[in-house]
Amino acid sequence: MRAALWLFGLYVASERVIPHPCHFEEARNGWAEMPLQYKDELAFKLVGVWERWDACWYARIATVGYTPDGSTAFFPLFPALERTVAVAGPHVAIAGMVVNVVATVLALWGLYRLAADDHGEVVARRTMLLLAIFPTAFFLLAPFSEAVFLALGVWSIERARRGEWGTAALLATLIGLSRPVGGTIALPLAWLAWRQLRHAPRAADRIWPAVATLAAPVSAALYVVYTIRVVGRSMFQASAEWTGSAFHPPWDLIGATLDWVRRTGDPLQALQLAMLIVFAALFAVGVRRLPVELTLYAAPQLYLAWARILPTPLTSVGRYLLVIFPMFIVLALLLGDRRARWSYVILSLLLLGALANEFVIGNFIG
Repeated sequence: MRAALWLFGLYVASERVIPHPCHFEEARNGWAEMPLQYKDELAFKLVGVWERWDACWYARIATVGYTPDGSTAFFPLFPALERTVAVAGPHVAIAGMVVNVVATVLALWGLYRLAADDHGEVVARRTMLLLAIFPTAFFLLAPFSEAVFLALGVWSIERARRGEWGTAALLATLIGLSRPVGGTIALPLAWLAWRQLRHAPRAADRIWPAVATLAAPVSAALYVVYTIRVVGRSMFQASAEWTGSAFHPPWDLIGATLDWVRRTGDPLQALQLAMLIVFAALFAVGVRRLPVELTLYAAPQLYLAWARILPTPLTSVGRYLLVIFPMFIVLALLLGDRRARWSYVILSLLLLGALANEFVIGNFIG
């Protein structure tokens, strides 16, 4: 699927005249220092078309570091991985795509293990497929942070389930540095730790579960301190510029989205509202069919998707839903009928192609 999307981007760039990489950021933010971009010929068609939006911010952070502007809204793990891989020679955008290919493979492998443990191999394979063809799955190829966050979330829970708390603590530390919602991994880890600590007679057996539970909030808090003390621009200040700081009830979000669609005729907002409603329904079903730790992983992320009204009401929601992997397990359980499953697969692939096309030609998708 990643290779197919890559070739799809090559085809679209060959058939149309489309904006150069980071065109929006260059025009809007007036960056004095731009990351290296592939703007010409084959390099643009293979790599440059995926350098859009957040990918440009990550590439800039990986190239010049943080500056007192909106960059501190972007957590440091992904640009650090880009910079590390770029030491071997490739440009940071290529490095980011390499990181994401590896992270996606690891994420799907871990997801298979989790789903197979709970529901068997058939459901596990189906879950992998459904996530891989989700309409916003191209963000697992483009140099965004979703693939890394997804892999860390899956494996943090998988390792904790198996009592590998030292590894879970390391992964939780990293996920706290990956995205603003990374700290919420503490909820499923706290549940798994409590289940195991009930049967731990020695105090020494309780240390690593406690460390793993606290690791993500602590690492995220350290990053916030860094943005204030070293960069001079709080992560909270930068995030408020992008997404605002207010929270709203779901009916306000629905009303704002419907009003936006009525005024602008924007089909993307209508699609993202439909996806958000479907995920809410999947969550309601999953409360009774998923292990508690997976429900605790999904709940805060889904809540945040429902609680924020942005200038374009549902900006990036499809991308945020992509990493809520327990909902794909629920969907796999519900799509047991072959005809229903293939109907969904065809629809999802069509939407994936349509959204990937919009992204490649420079329209804002998320």
